[in-house]
Amino acid sequence: MKTKFNKNGFEYELLCHHVDVAAIYLQKKNGHVRYEVWRLRKYKNDYMEHIKAGDIQPPSTCEWGMYGWTFMTEEAAREKYNELINNALS
Repeated sequence: MKTKFNKNGFEYELLCHHVDVAAIYLQKKNGHVRYEVWRLRKYKNDYMEHIKAGDIQPPSTCEWGMYGWTFMTEEAAREKYNELINNALS
């Protein structure tokens, strides 16, 4: 799992993750900070040269609200993160 990467002009840094369930990424751009929570999924097959089977599959734009959420505070992001973990473990 990548701990730091850039995408669409945003810088991402992994803050925490629960294996195969959820992750929180710090998202930064132009001095603005947000937090993204992802419901984790993995690619089943290799895709092109840079994606390998088992890599984390980020949510697409149309999957936002089902596999990804954006929060303005870390506290709110952690609430969603904990909800996903609790649901997965129950």
